[in-house]
Amino acid sequence: MKKITLSTLIILGYFSFSTASISAQFGAVVTAETTVTKNEKLNVSVVSLKEGEEFSDATQVELINQAASEAEESGESVGAISTPSGIGLVANGTAFYAISPNPDMTKASQRAATVEAAYKAKANLAKYIYGLELEAQTQLLSFSDKYVDETDTLMNMSKSQVEEIETKVRGALLGAVVYDFSDTETDDGGRISMTVVTTPATRGMCATGSSAQILHADDIESALEYIKGLIAEGAVPPNGGKRILLKDGTVAWAAFGSGTVSMKIKDPSLRNADREAEEEAAIMRSEENLLALIKGETIEMGAALSASYGEAVKSYETVLDENGGESMRKLAAVEASLTSSTILGKEISSKVKGVLPHGYYSLMVKTNDPFWVTAMSVWYPPLTASAKEAMRDMANGGALANTPTDVPEGGYLTNPDGSPVLEGGKMKPVRRPDYKADRKDL
Repeated sequence: MKKITLSTLIILGYFSFSTASISAQFGAVVTAETTVTKNEKLNVSVVSLKEGEEFSDATQVELINQAASEAEESGESVGAISTPSGIGLVANGTAFYAISPNPDMTKASQRAATVEAAYKAKANLAKYIYGLELEAQTQLLSFSDKYVDETDTLMNMSKSQVEEIETKVRGALLGAVVYDFSDTETDDGGRISMTVVTTPATRGMCATGSSAQILHADDIESALEYIKGLIAEGAVPPNGGKRILLKDGTVAWAAFGSGTVSMKIKDPSLRNADREAEEEAAIMRSEENLLALIKGETIEMGAALSASYGEAVKSYETVLDENGGESMRKLAAVEASLTSSTILGKEISSKVKGVLPHGYYSLMVKTNDPFWVTAMSVWYPPLTASAKEAMRDMANGGALANTPTDVPEGGYLTNPDGSPVLEGGKMKPVRRPDYKADRKDL
């Protein structure tokens, strides 16, 4: 049974809050006339709207869906779409997770598979954009041994093939946003599918324009409420983010991260400690994703293949007598054997380094599953100016900076009970003793 996905939720209108100020990313189901052409320069199939079709959020959804399907069916790792801002790239990633008797383990596996699918899709983008560094070596070995005596001629033969391949990909990705996410139940677990899209608009190369991966909203508050609704329904992946284009042309970013709270810990103190730790982890992950969306991330992928094949045919074998001497013994029948071994190792890593802008903030988002905790980190540029102003006030301010400077030179003294020393009903300024003058050693 397929779980509800992002597009399904929006089309069916599952959200209780008003979305009047949101330009729906998917909207009603539309059928757009499209064409697929092979761009020889880019070496990728590009899905475009036919002449006369109007480009919009809804029609771009058709383009992305078709590009993702084309890439999956053809076995290509990346597809492309034509947008008003330029060529957009679409990449898929898939991962699987197992169902465990321990529900905590199942949730951990589910989250890990989601992260794996996202980074596989990003790695496919990086491989297409930056190319692949490859080093390979193949060895073919053969051996034969013939033994002849007065009565017989015997022979053994063997051959083998050893193959070593190493590949490396490294490149920076900017504006790679999650377009679609689905969690499909299988007989023995689940399958996570992720589609990642990057266009000139998501990379910030253009500030306006309609885009299915960019959330359009009148104001930041309605946009964040919309994203909170998607998170609550589980319609977005546990890790990811959105670029938000507001009516006044301002661009904002919202990224999210998650954690899983144990269902089996019963002690209240331990349960609270577990939730607190997972919430802190979720905030840190959302901050990482926000920085990756704003500044970009470096994707590295490496793979190593070691494969061998062996074939042997024997008609005799060597045996040792009691004195250690060798002799040949004919086998009753010719023996043949085949062996094959394949070892594949793969590594994908993402590196993010930088400073989040002044004024960004993080908050926890309530979900319908009490054992998932999700945090959202938001950067809204107008907050940066306010934060910088507050920083200047704090650097230049403080109690000393704001204390009146017309205090009498000697200061004020008080009586032993703390009451001020008064003169004529007024506080009397009293010069403090000049201790320095009384000390001869100073």
